[in-house]
Amino acid sequence: MISKEQYEQMFSSDFPVSYDQFAQLIANKRKKLQQTLYPSISHSNKYTGTATKYRGLSKINYTDYGTPMSLIKKYFPQSEWQKAYNVMMGESGGRIGAIGDTNTPYASYGLFQIRALPGRPSPGQLLNPEFNVQYAVNLWRNQGWRPWTVARKLGYV
Repeated sequence: MISKEQYEQMFSSDFPVSYDQFAQLIANKRKKLQQTLYPSISHSNKYTGTATKYRGLSKINYTDYGTPMSLIKKYFPQSEWQKAYNVMMGESGGRIGAIGDTNTPYASYGLFQIRALPGRPSPGQLLNPEFNVQYAVNLWRNQGWRPWTVARKLGYV
């Protein structure tokens, strides 16, 4: 947030929004962004008719886990950082609460859009950004980039 002095230097006195109004606008935008990025997510499975509620996601914050790139650097070898980043961005757009493939029996969750197949971690675990990246590294070590559609489109497979 900029200071009142910086605000006054940037905008002339005839600017229609006061510093206090500006600060409130920014606070509201930040709150709306957090609600968009970290909602409590309801996921309905049309194949079984069950609904699962993932609570607590509003408490997930990048500052708790680091940015997606810092997690990639923490767990992937340096030679794979760019590919991992490209795959993650192609799969989830960098959204930690991303849920995809909801038109299939098993949805995909988190940064690397890992499908919650039987025998795999739960959707709640996969929505934890650090766990998601760690699991993605294990998949990559065992199968290379084959599990990700985006990786095939990018020519990594």
